[in-house]
Amino acid sequence: MNRLIFLSLAVAAFGLLAPMSAQAQSCTNNCEAAQVNALETTQSLFAAVVAKDLEILMAGFSEEAVFAQPFHPTGSGFAYRGKQEIREGMQGIFALIDTISYTGTTHTVSADGRSVFVETTGDMVLAGSGNP
Repeated sequence: MNRLIFLSLAVAAFGLLAPMSAQAQSCTNNCEAAQVNALETTQSLFAAVVAKDLEILMAGFSEEAVFAQPFHPTGSGFAYRGKQEIREGMQGIFALIDTISYTGTTHTVSADGRSVFVETTGDMVLAGSGNP
């Protein structure tokens, strides 16, 4: 079963990766490098989620990062604030889900490379049930 997922990552604004943030902050005339870095950062974070690799995923977040998603099993959006809360939240998500896959992904990178909006469809199979 495919589910539409919207994820918004304010990449540099929330300090997900220092190298990307530095490029985005120094972007003045030509922001192409910052945009490419923001896209690559976002793709690596999604790959870490698919692999359920918590250590690689967490390496991408600063201590003051905010990880916000507009969906949650309760039907409302949520945000994890700070690296420890993100770690605990993602551990819980990984425990609930056996497999995660993203398909049909579209990335929209801001002109300055400071944010990336991701729209994707994907499949998630609940742990122990085999149900989407």
